[in-house]
Amino acid sequence: MASNFPIISDKWRGFRTSSKERPRVYRFGDFVFDESRQRLSRSGVDVPLTKQATIVLALLLRHAGTLVTRERLENELWPAFPPAHPSQGINNIISKLRQALDDPPEQSALIRNTAKSGYEFCGALVALTDHPSLPAGAALVFTAAVSTGIALFTSAVGTAAIGYFVFTGLLIVAFDRLKDTAVIRGAISTVLFLGMAYIPSAWTLYQLSGDVINFDAVPPAAIYPFVTGMKFLPLFALVLMWWTVDAMLPPRTWWLRSVATFWAAASLFVGMTAASLVAYSGEAEIITGTVRGWTRLVLGYAAVLAVNIAFGALALRIMRGGGSRQSQRLLVACAAAYVTLLLPAVVIGHEYNTINRHFLSSRRPAVYRPRNPESLNAILRDTHRQDIGPDLRHLLENPHFADALRRARFYRVDLDERFQVLRHAVTFGYEDRNPAAELPMFRLVRFPADVAAALNFQRTRE
Repeated sequence: MASNFPIISDKWRGFRTSSKERPRVYRFGDFVFDESRQRLSRSGVDVPLTKQATIVLALLLRHAGTLVTRERLENELWPAFPPAHPSQGINNIISKLRQALDDPPEQSALIRNTAKSGYEFCGALVALTDHPSLPAGAALVFTAAVSTGIALFTSAVGTAAIGYFVFTGLLIVAFDRLKDTAVIRGAISTVLFLGMAYIPSAWTLYQLSGDVINFDAVPPAAIYPFVTGMKFLPLFALVLMWWTVDAMLPPRTWWLRSVATFWAAASLFVGMTAASLVAYSGEAEIITGTVRGWTRLVLGYAAVLAVNIAFGALALRIMRGGGSRQSQRLLVACAAAYVTLLLPAVVIGHEYNTINRHFLSSRRPAVYRPRNPESLNAILRDTHRQDIGPDLRHLLENPHFADALRRARFYRVDLDERFQVLRHAVTFGYEDRNPAAELPMFRLVRFPADVAAALNFQRTRE
């Protein structure tokens, strides 16, 4: 299914298939390649492959017996920003793939090189449409769930959404069999809230992975999508907290259950969320700057606020009404309101990515310049770093980028820096000038923190 966005992460682009070309499991010799899992094994033992070698292998197997041109490989490997020397990059990837397959070029039995035109998989191949370890019925259910997720979201996050809603549905049906205590309510509230926060943020990050160079090599902090998704759910958080605490309150604490107390707390939650957005996300610069599309952000947040208020009012009515089915009705209302919330939340995430791509200097006007661009040579000499992915390495080797380090203005993109624990990275963007383009285009680069420190990005007063 084709993506709706112009820049697509090569991680996903390499595995997009039509209904006639769905992911398969391939067997050749003692190798097995599972395209959907991006996994190569030999006699049951996993064989490590780089991401780009995996994309090439999937393409060669999918078109076994047919020449895959170098141009096709280049388009699949670098859909957005090709390296300065793509032919050399393809040679290196094929060389690593041959090593993994134990298929040296002088005695090749699997990959045939056709006079610098391209490559062809020529080994004996058996392709299976379903994963061999799954029973037929389970495979059918699994395929239906994955297909539905792709159809809804065109990304893996769709599968997470499907699983989340299945879990919510089962929870609603089976809740009357659980012991309705504060501990049970607290556990349910935590799982529900984290799932609701994760899904729209994960969808936004999926889009972002196609825009930010080196995004896959240094992925965001694990907690980041949960924290950023909370901005859509201030009254969902309040209702779930209220519902949990309600199970612990004695009957005489009427003032904690009153309408006035609830809406006072709701005002506090919404106000704190709005203040956090203005302080952290750069909304003030967006609204006051010449940024095309900021009205969609305002309308999106208005829709989010309206859904939150409507859900808060309905949830308060349910909780004050009591009854044996109170909790189940509340869970149904929560699921229905969340489905309504998803569309404006996804639109907001898409607009943020669009603004970063075209209007980063208006959203983040502070200018940074690298004071030590000469350190680039030392950085490139370290060829074993896992946090410098192939796309970033190709960019660093590009002489145009070396010139940009000396001349261009860089703008810092605040992503997950405040939540990083194990891996530290800093994201900067600079304008990639193209006179023919209608809008400016900012190239976003995610640098490992020590690389950014070596380049010595300093804020200027320009």
